[in-house]
Amino acid sequence: MSDSRVNPLRTLILAYSPLEGNEQEHHAAMLAFLENTANPLSRDTPEGHITASCLAIHPIDASMVVLWHKKIGRWLQPGGHVEDTDANVAHASLRELCEETGASATDIDTFLGIVDIDVHPIPTHKDQPEHLHYDVRFGFVMSTTWEPGEGSQWMPAEQVEATLDPPTARLGRKVLALRKQETTSSG
Repeated sequence: MSDSRVNPLRTLILAYSPLEGNEQEHHAAMLAFLENTANPLSRDTPEGHITASCLAIHPIDASMVVLWHKKIGRWLQPGGHVEDTDANVAHASLRELCEETGASATDIDTFLGIVDIDVHPIPTHKDQPEHLHYDVRFGFVMSTTWEPGEGSQWMPAEQVEATLDPPTARLGRKVLALRKQETTSSG
């Protein structure tokens, strides 16, 4: 049985325009994966699966939410696997944001849609072989009253860009570009 969430996701990804060279490669790989894989959202698909992350952006500052990922030992944006109960991949991203930072849907000021696409390897762990995460990253501008919960924090986008791994650093660059665009359009 096919997953009814795949075609709407494919439509969103086709409409998204990646900005950087390596993101363009990830975009093409994700479309091919969706086209050629029977169950792309299932964790049981051995070669990999779609995951959902979020770029939670400060409403005023050029900052984003990060959390310390204990299993891999680095700062990352909130995100995780798509569950059977998620209506769609954007909902999975919102659910992960809420679970990992204490946010609720009312803490979001603006939903930006897809803001980034990344494909990255996940090493062998316990009974799971090495596989790929095809990560769809959705943007959320948070409300002015919300603060990240325990285990998560705001990090300046310049610091994200300068110190974190390349896929996360790319998100920092996107926050900086968004703030620059806002300044240009309001000035």
